[in-house]
This record gives sequence, structure tokens and C-alpha cells, in this order.
Amino acid sequence: MLALLLLCFVPLAVAEPITAKCCFPHKFTAVVMENGGLKMPNAPASGIDYVTHMYADFDNSVMRWDRNGTTGGMPDVQTMYFNYTKHMLHFIKDGQCTPVTFVAPNPSLCFREGYHYEGRHVLGSKGNNIISDKWSRTSTATNISMSLYVSEDCTPLIQIYTDLASAVRAQTILTYTSFSEGVPDDMFNLPDSCQS
Repeated sequence: MLALLLLCFVPLAVAEPITAKCCFPHKFTAVVMENGGLKMPNAPASGIDYVTHMYADFDNSVMRWDRNGTTGGMPDVQTMYFNYTKHMLHFIKDGQCTPVTFVAPNPSLCFREGYHYEGRHVLGSKGNNIISDKWSRTSTATNISMSLYVSEDCTPLIQIYTDLASAVRAQTILTYTSFSEGVPDDMFNLPDSCQS
């Protein structure tokens, strides 16, 4: 189904974006299908296939991902808590909580400078499609390109990350479903295993 959807990206001859300023809700939940692959030097390619329950609170610069799927065919269940203010990621797997410091800017509600509008597209097929706008950018710091397809009300539909680094080849396609505004207040409380 995803392959069919990706084959149906048809550019439309419309110069203006649906919305000049695309902003996500301050708080949202979504179910995200993660599909892709990773190719490290001197190693076989590994497939990535996850269903991720995503929770975001931009007011407090926190996100949570509950991921269930496979990497390289191996089952994997994990939860990730991102705190962009404290630059901390808590990675939970098999009951173990691993805190990791990371350097990343706070996620932005709206597209920042550096995003390029690439035109209007149709996702789907004749009679069963969605009109979307495509935005993209490439980070010079990480050498990762990102393309984002959004609907008329700026709901994310598909996001594609491609790692352009010379040593690693990777691409991940995120397909957003069940997108809704709001998030439960206790969703970002760290479990006891992360408190010690």
C-alpha cells in the first residue's frame, strides 16, 4: 500500500502553497508507520519496520515515541522520551532505562528558514486522493535531507528522511495516521526505572 502511495506522488501545476505558513498544533498524538532501511559499510542492509505511537507537547519541548516493530528482522519494542529543553533522551528497552545527552534544537511548530516549497502534489489515485504541499530541507550539520507532505490544514501526511553521509546510507519514511490535537497530561512522566 505504501509503495503504491509513493508511486502516486504526482506534481500539480500550482505555484502557491496551500498555506504560506505551516504550523503544527502545540500538542498532538499520532500513529506513525515507520518504514525504511539502513546500509552500514561492510554490513548487509537492514530493514526498518515500526508502528510508533507519537505524542508531542511543543509548549514544553517534549516528545514520546512508543515503538513496536523490527530492525533487520529482529523484534524490537522501545519507548523514547525526548526533552529538548534539558537535551536528554531516555531510551527504555527490556525494562532498562538509558539516559542519553543529545544536542538538537527545540522542535519548531512552524517551518523555519531553510525549508523550500516544492509544489503541490496528489497522494493516492484517481478518485481516492489527498492534495498536499511538499516542503523540504537539507541540514548541512547532519547531511540529512527531509521532505514533508502536509494537507490543507498542515496535518503531516508523509515525512521522508534520507541520510546523505558517505559512510552510511539510510532512508526512513514516516506515514502519519490517527493524527489528533491534544495529549494526555501524564504522557511524559518518566517511569520509575528512569528515576534512579
